[in-house]
Amino acid sequence: MALELLEEIELKYKKLKTKKYDEDKYYLKYIEYMPYYISNSCLLNNNTFVLKEIRELIEENKVFKNHSYTCHEEVVSTKRALDFIYLKALKDDVITVKLIKKIHNLIIPGDFEFRTNDYTYLDDDMVIEARYLEDKLNELFNELENLIFQQKEQLDFDLLFDCLAELSLKFVRYEPFNIGSEAVARLLINYVLLRLRLIPLLFEVKDRAKYYATLKAGKENLKEYLLNDFLESLKFYVR
Repeated sequence: MALELLEEIELKYKKLKTKKYDEDKYYLKYIEYMPYYISNSCLLNNNTFVLKEIRELIEENKVFKNHSYTCHEEVVSTKRALDFIYLKALKDDVITVKLIKKIHNLIIPGDFEFRTNDYTYLDDDMVIEARYLEDKLNELFNELENLIFQQKEQLDFDLLFDCLAELSLKFVRYEPFNIGSEAVARLLINYVLLRLRLIPLLFEVKDRAKYYATLKAGKENLKEYLLNDFLESLKFYVR
């Protein structure tokens, strides 16, 4: 299954690359993409906004009486975070603790810091004490920077998504924030793709429970999900 996916991705990517790269057109496509990403993100968080309303909120600043202030704020905050990673990726800024904290603060306004409590996982020996969290994250970010460097030299979709699945699962497992670690992990994946001038993922979600089951099922399942989603994103951009 993964091999067929990779072959289809290669074909779609070649089709995309045959078109002259235009930063302005790419940005317009990104603007078109944004409501879809926010819609999927909202679905994952049980937000009640639908795609049409999200467009009206971010484009016209429209307020909806049938949705809570929290739901409005989540849509706006996710847009701010997307704008931030897009601009940072254009500058090719490296992944740091400061960058991740800023992304998280844009999603969860007012919350800048990592968790201070310790988590113990009953199904695993891995325990990340809060005092070691920053060191562990710096190791992970170094791995991501090495991956970006390698992929800029020689793009390999199989290796890229294998590493992204592994490292994003590790990030979620570390749970650096009390709230919002999974949302930051999704933005981190897209930040890497944007740094490589690739298409960001839509993180399409048809079934919320299935998505979280995929996260728990391990790297290979997440890798297949990411590859499928990347293919859908390519189709979105190529059309």
